[in-house]
Amino acid sequence: MGWRHSRRFLGSAACARPKSHYRGKEPTRRSPSVDAFARNEVILLLNALAYNVAHAGRVFMETATGEGWSLRRFRDRVLRVAARVVLHGRRATLVLGKESAKLWHALWSRLGAFHAVPAP
Repeated sequence: MGWRHSRRFLGSAACARPKSHYRGKEPTRRSPSVDAFARNEVILLLNALAYNVAHAGRVFMETATGEGWSLRRFRDRVLRVAARVVLHGRRATLVLGKESAKLWHALWSRLGAFHAVPAP
């Protein structure tokens, strides 16, 4: 099913505002109205959180390896690695390649030493 066909099937346009008519007919299912400002705010906050987590991981890798790391290098060499998940019973094992396993081991050892401050 192509993209154009799926839009016709759903009976609504690509935008989030509710429609009173669609192609001359009343829509079968109307979407609830969406506060665009709140939606954009949530997307912005999630992107800021993702950046902060990636930056913290980059800083941890810098301290663990003693080398300079950019966000792109951290993303490409640590986060975007080929891996296989092996499920057995109640255990899930992540199998990584040799080079990326070294980097993940350095990152996990650094994260293990990290302690969060308890909330007051």
